[in-house]
Amino acid sequence: MSDNPDIGNMINKVKGVAKQEVIFRGNFVNYTPWWGGDFSGNVIRVKGNYGYVNLPDAKSLMGKTVWFMRTIRGDDFLEKLGITGDSKKRRKSAVTVSITGSPIKVDLKTGEVVNDVVPETAKKESSTGHGGRKKVTYLALNEENELKRKMKEVEGSLRGLCDEKQGFDFLSIFCIPRVFLKVEKLLRIWYRQGSQESALLNVIKALPVRPGTVSITVEVMAEREEKTLGEEFVKSSLFTLSRLGIGQGGNRGFGRFERLDRSELSVDPQDLLHQRLSRSDTFPVYTSRVKLGFVSGNVEHALECIGRAILKAEWKGLYQEKRGNKLDTWVLGLPREGKGGKGTPNIEEAKKILGERLRDVIDLGKGDKSRGAVRPHVKITGYIFFGEKKIARRQSYVVLDVSKAENGFNVHALTFLPNVPKEKVSGTPKEEGVSEGFLINDKKRGPIFIPIRDDLEITSISKLVDNAMMYVKAYIGVCCKPGQEQRDQSTQCFGGGRRV
Repeated sequence: MSDNPDIGNMINKVKGVAKQEVIFRGNFVNYTPWWGGDFSGNVIRVKGNYGYVNLPDAKSLMGKTVWFMRTIRGDDFLEKLGITGDSKKRRKSAVTVSITGSPIKVDLKTGEVVNDVVPETAKKESSTGHGGRKKVTYLALNEENELKRKMKEVEGSLRGLCDEKQGFDFLSIFCIPRVFLKVEKLLRIWYRQGSQESALLNVIKALPVRPGTVSITVEVMAEREEKTLGEEFVKSSLFTLSRLGIGQGGNRGFGRFERLDRSELSVDPQDLLHQRLSRSDTFPVYTSRVKLGFVSGNVEHALECIGRAILKAEWKGLYQEKRGNKLDTWVLGLPREGKGGKGTPNIEEAKKILGERLRDVIDLGKGDKSRGAVRPHVKITGYIFFGEKKIARRQSYVVLDVSKAENGFNVHALTFLPNVPKEKVSGTPKEEGVSEGFLINDKKRGPIFIPIRDDLEITSISKLVDNAMMYVKAYIGVCCKPGQEQRDQSTQCFGGGRRV
């Protein structure tokens, strides 16, 4: 063995690869919009008059699959994958993944594919552009005049675009709340700059691409002595591709891929969900997969219904709630952060923590004797979880999934919840480890969390998730296809004309 550590590591890697054999190879195509991206988050790379779709990479599939496996079987396999342990002694992963796919070249003027790389089965299921050529993007440069006309009709209101979106494919994707938030600013810049082509390109690059346009080959290799682990990884990766999704928006129905060739596996990936695991930390554990309903129409409409179904504004409208402070959307990952410092902190708790600095943070002139209003300069509100030091973006405990059905899509919820014992969270703001409040940064003491309210009775995170799913299911039940009659006279048919 060479004394050079770099050469030694290289030799070990070569030996590791030599010990591996291919245990799975399959071809896939996206059946929901693909929203992967490069380092800047753009789905399409522009070169001259053409664009190239950024394909899924092995790292994203590997990462999501490993996460899923941890939720159903624990962490004992991580070292075999080279993920834990001393980095200097870290072994070559016993399982590796590769993803390949032909470059997808797009004519940015028409949004159509230039090179014929899309599987025939996918071509039959999605719309075509002019002359029968496959359209990849939802918006093309030659549709600029149509977009201008739509903007003038609503007097420049981006939200108004979604009141009437018939006959313009771009709006079918733009009006999905998650996409709207992503490209709203870019579209406004284009409109205010006098419709410059470069600004419109920025919108096109950031949008997802259509179903049936991204075809890939996935290959999994495993060491011969770890074939069992390799097969379990394959099943989990198939489940990840079809039910959990990869890329942006995976938790909300984007990035789903279906297999085009027959599986050699004797066990369906769905069987993995019958496993149960008990952990002793805050890492989530798979708990259930529940059907929430059926949405008729195309996949874009199904994703719009999902996107709206998790918004507090829609919950309030559905149940005629005037105030939303009791509607716990945080278990769905919302809000990421609340900004503006609104809230009514518990004054006695704040006194204990802040002492003389209380008046710098709390406006004692408002509210009753026990409560006050947070001063405007306090910018961050949110949730502290299991004694953490900061309010951070937290992934949703729920994955909302869409699967093909006759004349539409079924919507399921997959839940992943921590089951940490209560003794592990003793001393945290609430018994179950969750408290609502705001954060201030003290130069001497670091981040300080002040409770906003003491009536957030968190007795079970699972119960809050169940309540949230009740709201989501109710909305899915009345989110009709645009133009479709409401299901019964007692419910309002949302969708199509609802504002984002």
